[in-house]
Amino acid sequence: MKKDILANYVGQFWSAIMNVAFIPIYIAQIGLESFGLIGVLATLQASFALLDLGMTPLLGRETARYLSGAHSADSIRRLLRSVEVIIGLLAAFIAVMIYAVAGRIADQWLGPTTFTSSSIAVLLTMMGAIVGVRLVEMLYRSALMGLHQQVGLNIGVVLTSTLRGLGCVGVLVFISPTIYGYLIWQLVCSVFAAALFCFMTYQSLPQSSQWTTFSIAAIKNVWRFAAGMTAISAAAVLMTQADKIILSKLLSLADFGTYTLATIVAGIPQMLAAPVVQALQPRLTKQLAAADEIAFKASFHIGAQIVSALVGSASIVLIFFSREILAIWFQNESVGLAAAALVSILAAGNLLNGLVLMPYISQLAYGWTSLSVRWSLISVAVQVPLLLYIAPRYGAIGAAWIWVILNMACVLTVAVVMFRRILRTEQRSWLLTDLARPLLAALCIAAIAKWLAPTGVSYYANFAFLIMISAAVLLSAAVASPTILAMLRRFQLHEGLFRDPVI
Repeated sequence: MKKDILANYVGQFWSAIMNVAFIPIYIAQIGLESFGLIGVLATLQASFALLDLGMTPLLGRETARYLSGAHSADSIRRLLRSVEVIIGLLAAFIAVMIYAVAGRIADQWLGPTTFTSSSIAVLLTMMGAIVGVRLVEMLYRSALMGLHQQVGLNIGVVLTSTLRGLGCVGVLVFISPTIYGYLIWQLVCSVFAAALFCFMTYQSLPQSSQWTTFSIAAIKNVWRFAAGMTAISAAAVLMTQADKIILSKLLSLADFGTYTLATIVAGIPQMLAAPVVQALQPRLTKQLAAADEIAFKASFHIGAQIVSALVGSASIVLIFFSREILAIWFQNESVGLAAAALVSILAAGNLLNGLVLMPYISQLAYGWTSLSVRWSLISVAVQVPLLLYIAPRYGAIGAAWIWVILNMACVLTVAVVMFRRILRTEQRSWLLTDLARPLLAALCIAAIAKWLAPTGVSYYANFAFLIMISAAVLLSAAVASPTILAMLRRFQLHEGLFRDPVI
């Protein structure tokens, strides 16, 4: 487990750097308006992810169950091949569908822009190809995660994210400083990544005794979970993308680019939680398959405390110091001022969203998807009318506050309902120990730091201050978390960082 988490952190950390570190270069080379089109690409990718019909999370779950003996080598390969056929057809359908409607999107949906409609239609067609290929890529990444191939997977992630990020900078600076150059390079990298992870997946599986073909029976055996995940994905897409879809219509592409920038920056804390969640999800599934309830509960609390400390401390720093961080990062006061308020509000919403990550993957480990489906449908029914009313009047700021309200309601309702069915004796410990202690500690340190923050100092002094404050906030959250503190003490005693029996 220690190796898996470390590998996931290396991969996620490097991927995050490649995703966000070069944003100032992208904006400098192609402009904020073209960066808004990159936001459109992200929205399309997230929106069309629901068309995988739950196959991607399904394959991750079933490959994890294969390791616990729930599948034979023949059956897991048959399931993989069946899912491959479905995802391949869906990827082609997505690319063709975006191509078919690209002209209408350019003419009737996107906000004011200096691009011609024909140019945007071409760019959207390229985006459709990228979205389709990335859907295939995510299928194999999910399979590798379920197979506990985190080390190999993250070596691949480091390689492909470096090509996407650093390689893109080279393309924009030395070859074509345009959105066309950006998209062509992303398509090339996506094809390479899909091929690489496909090869790694098949190398990780044992040889089958028979030729593997598409099997309807293999899908029928697991369709209920896939159907539940499809419903969750569809509602989650509307929850997380409705603001972007509506704002892409209401705002100019330049203003939408600012909102895209704020969304990316505010989402950085959740990147810190992803390695823990990715390592724990297959483990929780295996523990349930082995009927090891004690280990399951221990893993849940360990994960919840780590997520609270990481997501909480990073989000709180963004909430308090968004303006200072953006000013240092971009060295452009106008960009920082435009996005700072949005970053703070969206970071608060993402913090609340991160708190329910462990309850969510615990439900998936049980194969219980109906709760998330119901909540997502209720959220969408509330969110979309609110956005349609508030966004035209208050713009991006109003949309960001809706995100905060929805996630607050999720923490106060969905998690509470979950504890009535599973982990019934663990709710109090989750609220007080896993959440309240690290978050309050981080909040106190950040508030004091904000009060003591220096003014009128140099760029380097501000940078050093933010580094020290970030470290202090993270350390306070870690020390306030009993499990993390125990790990740190054992590390000091040279016993190793994840020596807990369940880890």
